[in-house]
Amino acid sequence: EREVEQILAQMANPVLAHLSWRFREWYRCPRLLAAIAAPPLKEVWRNMMEIVEQSGCLGSGRGRGGDGNKRPFHIYSCHDVTLLSLLYGIGADFLVSGEDCGGRQLREEEAHLNIDDVGTVRDGAQQRESWRWWPAYSSTIAFELVRVEDADAEGVDGYVIRVILNGDT
Repeated sequence: EREVEQILAQMANPVLAHLSWRFREWYRCPRLLAAIAAPPLKEVWRNMMEIVEQSGCLGSGRGRGGDGNKRPFHIYSCHDVTLLSLLYGIGADFLVSGEDCGGRQLREEEAHLNIDDVGTVRDGAQQRESWRWWPAYSSTIAFELVRVEDADAEGVDGYVIRVILNGDT
């Protein structure tokens, strides 16, 4: 039993590295990524636009069309691969930057790297995020609609969407 646990522990990083690489390769295909990530992202967008329209702050002046006090909360649940597709779909820089997503080259060079977990690669004093990132169990992604008051010259409020992954923006 202990031997099995040791074998499984030794396999964890290689398996996660392969999964990270495989899903990265799949999500580099725009059609596949759109088929997986677009429907939930569109639903989040529609919900946010409904709030913007109800608040009356989109092109019609502040306060018209709604009381602006509605603060809806939508919660969804998904698997890790869906969360990963959402992050690729919004272009999360730590996944798609190209600077640190060397893929094949990184695999060839990894013999001298100290890979202490799936998301962090240490090469001497340098530390960088890697394409090896995989959502941890119970990972959370939040999309927050944030009002920016008087965003334009006419005094109409604007909005930004803040994305929070496991408590980090």
